[in-house]
Amino acid sequence: MAGFFIVLYILYSIVLFSLSDVRYLLIFSSPVIVLILLLPWSVLKRGMVVTILFALMIFIMNILSPSGEILFKKGPFILGDESIKRGLLRAIRLVVLVWGGKVLFWRFTPEEIFKAIERLLGPLGRRKSIKGFIEIGLLTLKALPGVKRELQRLYSETCRKGSLLIRVRSMASIVVTILIKAIETPEEFF
Repeated sequence: MAGFFIVLYILYSIVLFSLSDVRYLLIFSSPVIVLILLLPWSVLKRGMVVTILFALMIFIMNILSPSGEILFKKGPFILGDESIKRGLLRAIRLVVLVWGGKVLFWRFTPEEIFKAIERLLGPLGRRKSIKGFIEIGLLTLKALPGVKRELQRLYSETCRKGSLLIRVRSMASIVVTILIKAIETPEEFF
């Protein structure tokens, strides 16, 4: 069952990238938008801010490289109609694809998804490199809760106070500490 939804998601992604009109993109995205509205708020809110910020940055970066008919010009800031269209398309695609993936992972466990990918790859799934990729993916997903727990613990001990620059420096050292700990004692993360 998961394989069917993975193939459907891949086909949906291909069609999503072939559309070049914002209206058609929004119409085609309506099933994902409806599905995302059916998700519980606890599932929906995770990662939403990061996704929207990333989509906003994509939109801003696209409008900063103006193309098409000039709609607005003030000093060095030039706004073109094609750059707005391109920015909207790319931002909407990102949000819809991330939300579609969120629906997929809400419906199926990571193990089911990786097993379905292995079945979909058929003969390629039996190759050592692809099988290794799938096993590493499964192990990574199993270890993420332990890594998250350790990250939260170390962050609460060291990064609660100080300026943003101090917190960023502390986070860099925490990530290195977690990587070293994961290599030395991986059993703590499972």
